[in-house]
Amino acid sequence: PKYRKILYERDYYDIFMFDLEGNLIYSVYKELDYATNFASNGTGEWKDSGLGEAYEGALANPDVITVIDWKPYGPSSGALASFLSTGIKQKGKLVGVFCTQLPPSARPKDPAEWLSEQKTSIAKQAADSILPNAMEGFKQAWDSFAPSHGQRLSGLQAAYITNNPYPPGEKDKLNFSSGSEAYHAVHKQYHPRYRDILYAENYYDIFMLDMEGNLVYSVYKELDYATNFAAAGSGQWKDSGLGEAFEKAKASPDEISVIDWKPYGPSNGALASFISTGIRKNGVLIGVFCTQMPPEARLTQHLDLSEIERE
Repeated sequence: PKYRKILYERDYYDIFMFDLEGNLIYSVYKELDYATNFASNGTGEWKDSGLGEAYEGALANPDVITVIDWKPYGPSSGALASFLSTGIKQKGKLVGVFCTQLPPSARPKDPAEWLSEQKTSIAKQAADSILPNAMEGFKQAWDSFAPSHGQRLSGLQAAYITNNPYPPGEKDKLNFSSGSEAYHAVHKQYHPRYRDILYAENYYDIFMLDMEGNLVYSVYKELDYATNFAAAGSGQWKDSGLGEAFEKAKASPDEISVIDWKPYGPSNGALASFISTGIRKNGVLIGVFCTQMPPEARLTQHLDLSEIERE
């Protein structure tokens, strides 16, 4: 029931678990690949398929997300399929491989068209009259939460990550944390709205950063939450794709900045692309709005969004 529910929520075609010998010991949909073997040195019927590549990719690099590009997949009646896989570890030891199959409907028709749609989407959010008020509310609440950045970081991560009753990957379900600080009231007011936008647009995450580079709000509350992304600062992930997205939007706030795919530490090293723009209130730049694209949005392992931007 748990993985069937995840499949429905994320609109996957199927979900798989392999042991280290390449045996497909679990799948949601139970197609003809179920209970067969995918080891490249074995004799499984579909070992050379995209799912076989995904298994071998995760086995070789279990700490990253492997993306297998679209190609026909026999067990799914030859339908186009893309696979994303990673290692399963228990107490630091690799015990298996987890993989998802994306449906043909998830494949954008054209990279440039897809990018145009994403830029239009973030421009729409940036133009929403509620966003400046949300940014202003989070900024004021951030400043008043604690007298120092270190105290804000530790306090907010404790409230929304460490002491959050929901498990990793579901931290967004907490509408607000207990406490008398104004931040929790602001979070209660705006979080459901941006969580709904994330689900509707299939973003991986949504961020708001103040002009100093502080990540004052995110939907999913990964370990980047409440850290700093200013290039001149000392934040742990300032040199990441999100750091680039912040600096570009700050420098060119009236444009849509696109940061190409690369591994992103706070998302367990998964590939991520970021799209960002400035937030203005009464014409004054007050922050940066940014979205993180999920790994499955990447059309191929060689898609260079920056090249599309230059065309």
